[in-house]
Amino acid sequence: MNLSELILERKISDIKIGDNLNHNIEIIKEEEGDIPCIAGFYIRDYFFEIIVAKGIVVGIQFDFQYETRELSFLKFGDVEIVLSENTSLKNFKNFLDKVDIEFETVESKLESTKVILKKSNSSFYFDDENFKLFKLRVF
Repeated sequence: MNLSELILERKISDIKIGDNLNHNIEIIKEEEGDIPCIAGFYIRDYFFEIIVAKGIVVGIQFDFQYETRELSFLKFGDVEIVLSENTSLKNFKNFLDKVDIEFETVESKLESTKVILKKSNSSFYFDDENFKLFKLRVF
């Protein structure tokens, strides 16, 4: 699955960050006060978590640890990278350098290492043991 649309346009299918959630999709966790709702959305065998606050989509996340039949990838121009739980932090940063995408690497003792693509409000999370990709969040 091409995840470029999610990262560059901040949408998946016809669910777009900043829009009202106009879908009848499965609610995983109800909104409580200022804690947003989490809804589940499938495209083929890809499962996305849709983060919703007061009826507005505020984020979309994808967990690379779920098994899928197809490969996920990110493409800028003619250059692409396969995104999976085997994608290393080093290879991902090399890809971003190659396609001249501005990013920041954040290392913390409180959460996993993440690479932030500033222009698209996207964060890619890598486990701190093997530095392999496990989650994508777009806000």
